[in-house]
Amino acid sequence: MTRPTGRPATWCQSSSRRPIPLPNGRERCADQFAYSDNYLIDVKYGIIMDVEASRAIRQAEVGAAKTMIERTEQCFDIKPERLAGDTAYGSGANLNWLVNEANIAPHIPVVDKSKREDGTFSRED
Repeated sequence: MTRPTGRPATWCQSSSRRPIPLPNGRERCADQFAYSDNYLIDVKYGIIMDVEASRAIRQAEVGAAKTMIERTEQCFDIKPERLAGDTAYGSGANLNWLVNEANIAPHIPVVDKSKREDGTFSRED
């Protein structure tokens, strides 16, 4: 089914859910919820040590990493020496916690906002 504009209609599961238009011309249901699954993996042996679901935002993923590390240490008396992750884990607060409090060497790209091109001040300014 298409709308008069020629775009396909967005179908939501219940009649109380109304589609919300997005800037790209698509629509989504108002009460959609995105989540992310986070894994703590021993890469040497290929074992999943812990899993934590979180909301799909950076702060929640960082919190999930802390939770998994602390829970694995409590349950199995195992603490990682190094932690690898993507830029979602490269915030200053998380790197500070890993290095200074947890004594874990991070192998994580740092979130670099020193060269900004969005009209805000960069580090050089």
